[in-house]
Amino acid sequence: MNKYLAAGLARVIYKAEKGRHGSESSQGTPQKILVLRTDAIGDMVCTTPFLRELRRNLPGAFITLICDPGVYNLVELCPYVDEILTFKPPAGFRAALKACRAFARRHLSSKNYDLALYLPYAAPEYFAAWLSFFSGAKRRLAYAEGVCIHKQRAYVGAKDIYYTELLHNDDRAIRHETESALHFLSCLQMTASDDAYEIWTDEADARRVEELLAEEKIDLQARNIVVNLSSSEKNKDWPVENFVHVCKELGRQYGASFILIGAGAAAREYSREFCRELPEAHDLTDKTTIRQTYLVLKKLGIYLGVDTGPLHLAAAAGCRGVGVYSAPRDNPDPPENSTIWFAPRGCGIRIVQPEHLLPGCHNKCTRPYAHCIKQVPAGEVLKVMEGILNA
Repeated sequence: MNKYLAAGLARVIYKAEKGRHGSESSQGTPQKILVLRTDAIGDMVCTTPFLRELRRNLPGAFITLICDPGVYNLVELCPYVDEILTFKPPAGFRAALKACRAFARRHLSSKNYDLALYLPYAAPEYFAAWLSFFSGAKRRLAYAEGVCIHKQRAYVGAKDIYYTELLHNDDRAIRHETESALHFLSCLQMTASDDAYEIWTDEADARRVEELLAEEKIDLQARNIVVNLSSSEKNKDWPVENFVHVCKELGRQYGASFILIGAGAAAREYSREFCRELPEAHDLTDKTTIRQTYLVLKKLGIYLGVDTGPLHLAAAAGCRGVGVYSAPRDNPDPPENSTIWFAPRGCGIRIVQPEHLLPGCHNKCTRPYAHCIKQVPAGEVLKVMEGILNA
């Protein structure tokens, strides 16, 4: 649908229903809070400090978290929320609107929320605005559309009208995703005392990881490197032959062993290609949940891979290693996957990235295949990994 037509329809919907969905803002201490974080694994890892600090500020509040179904395993054991709901909007404006209405009617509107927070820094979506609005929350906060330097007003401001308050970015600075979530607390006159990531696991997760490592006969005293070959976008996938070159050299120099992680069709394809060249590698592709992947990383301690969810799990686990990014160093207008916005924090993971975008790409790599990231030479990644292993 044309964005201007969609924006016009969104405004009509808002005007027609604003009297029925929490049109009066409430400034008191919230007792019922709706938190929307409906994107990917890495985004949710970056949000874990916010959930902890929100609970610390409001120990008696009832907190509902809405997340993507694929991320549920990561937050299932979170002690800081009272309820977790999953939602994935269907494609299309009308279908998403219908699904949001039905979801809010079934799960949200009867709970009388005082506050709804949509956390992503600059990823405006109609469905999130509708869920916040249809929930009936009296106070609804989100970052304003176009808050980042690079962000075009793709929604023509029509998403913003669904919120009672908008967070702006007057200094035009780029915040890390963790900082942007914690910024909500200061806007609510609350404080944050700790920005460390936190992942919640249980005994069943630990037992399963122990079983897998035993089945694969992985020597925990050896120099083990966890390798993640695939991401959610093809243009963020570094060629497998580059990983093979780096790992062969690390195996030759340091006697390193390699443990492959990941999930999905691309991960399976890349793992088969990798194992044809390095048949001694241990392939855990599709064998671990998100929480179990975190425990594998925590136990083995060294990461080599692309910019994807497990990279941030590795950061939470305190790993050393290398993350290969498609986002360039010299981009004056950073995209969503830039290292300013979305680097692993608080750990020994080094970022290796291209110097610049290739011709034909603007702001970020836009090709549906490995393109700008192919400029990262295997030799550079190898050199950084050698420095980490020699430290």
